[in-house]
Amino acid sequence: MGFALAPLVLYLALVPPVSGDKDGSEFTLALATSGIPHPTGYPIYTLAGHGFARLIHAFGATWPYAANAWSAVGAAVALFFFHATAVRLLPGGPVPRALVAGACTLLLALHPVFTMEATLAEVYSWHLAWLMGLILLFVSWMTRLNHEPRPSSGWSRRAALWGVACGLGLAHHFTSVLFALPVSLALALALARTGHWRARLVLVAVAGAALPLAAYGYLVFRAFHPAAWQWPLLDGSFAGILRHVTGVDYQRYLGRFAPNVVQARWLALYVYPLLVVGLSTLAIGAARARDAGGRWIRVTLLAGASLQLVHAFNYGVTDPASYFLPPLAISLLGVLGLASWLAAQGRTAVALGAVVAVTLVAGVSWIPLAVERRALLGAFEGNIRTMWRAIPVDDAFVFWADDLSMRLHEYQLLAGERPHLDVENPHAFTYPEPRRRFAQRHGFDPLAGLDPITREKLARIPENVSRQTSRPVVVFDHLSGSVRVVPKAESHELSR
Repeated sequence: MGFALAPLVLYLALVPPVSGDKDGSEFTLALATSGIPHPTGYPIYTLAGHGFARLIHAFGATWPYAANAWSAVGAAVALFFFHATAVRLLPGGPVPRALVAGACTLLLALHPVFTMEATLAEVYSWHLAWLMGLILLFVSWMTRLNHEPRPSSGWSRRAALWGVACGLGLAHHFTSVLFALPVSLALALALARTGHWRARLVLVAVAGAALPLAAYGYLVFRAFHPAAWQWPLLDGSFAGILRHVTGVDYQRYLGRFAPNVVQARWLALYVYPLLVVGLSTLAIGAARARDAGGRWIRVTLLAGASLQLVHAFNYGVTDPASYFLPPLAISLLGVLGLASWLAAQGRTAVALGAVVAVTLVAGVSWIPLAVERRALLGAFEGNIRTMWRAIPVDDAFVFWADDLSMRLHEYQLLAGERPHLDVENPHAFTYPEPRRRFAQRHGFDPLAGLDPITREKLARIPENVSRQTSRPVVVFDHLSGSVRVVPKAESHELSR
């Protein structure tokens, strides 16, 4: 437990009191208002996180800090399961195993990609918590089967629990299937090999999975009864709900790998080396395992990590580091193979010393990265606040062509600031629902005369809106740090 609580204290100290980059403001708004974030909706994350965020906010925390702290709790849960799994994969006495496993746990806890996900409002720390919890069940039950040559009772209850665990993954992040599938298959084969398999176990597991998957009913409810804030592309139709749950709008990213310069550097420095060492060691451990159970555990972990790597290298977002977190954690379980080999040679102290030394060196170089990121986010928040206050009118359209425009909605909904500014991301108008809602609210089409929309025409949306209304139109550009009021023509096609 201490190997999870100590990092939690560190994360809570590193958590910034402001929203992070990427989807930080979006998840802050979703957790504060119990709204629906981007596909696939993450209903359990949102519902549980809403209760947590409200509690922390009631004690005086800012909404962004409360949302960020929810990720810190998820990270601590992930580390707890990681340590418990690592102990089971190591040979030897309980104290040496706990210490070596603890050192590897701290190596994961301090890793730059992990600390980023542990201190900002995102879904990936809880995704890793689910993954490590499922791995713990898998390793425990495979070990049990290896020591139960004869059929025993209790597997119907375990099948129900397995179904619930897999359903939790599917109700959180669809990439969970990339790991749930191989471990479920391996567990079924182990049950058949030891005479425990019964066809009814599949039905029991499916029934168990249905329980957490029922949480998607909340998304259906919110589609027809919107919260104060939710994902603007979600419309109140069953076709829109299905599109949201399946994430079809993100299929355009499939089939390529396109990290930006910063992310490519992070992957090269902090991810690829550990992946190569850990997964290679996991493969060697599988080949050298003396018992079939240990071999199948390692082969299955390797298969799950490989499937997730295939996905990570074929999903062309500019910030893919988060998708490498599950295979990274599995590769660190593979590093335990080196410790296992040293322990088998009677060199447990050497194994512990090596892992502790690596962890200390990593901590000295990695923790400052998290501190620097916290400071940069604070500075970025200060800049955006300055620009927000610099908007010279209080009743206007404000166009910010970036997903970070959620930050301005955060100021309005959670702090009550400048409620009469109509903040819009012009990119959203390329989707039917935001365009329809804008036209319904304001009486004119923001893209009138611009169809079919192109990249060049997209940049002309603020001027096109200004042409149709007497209200001021402001262009908010964080890259240049400018707030520009669009000049008005002498006449308007529409007077609002």
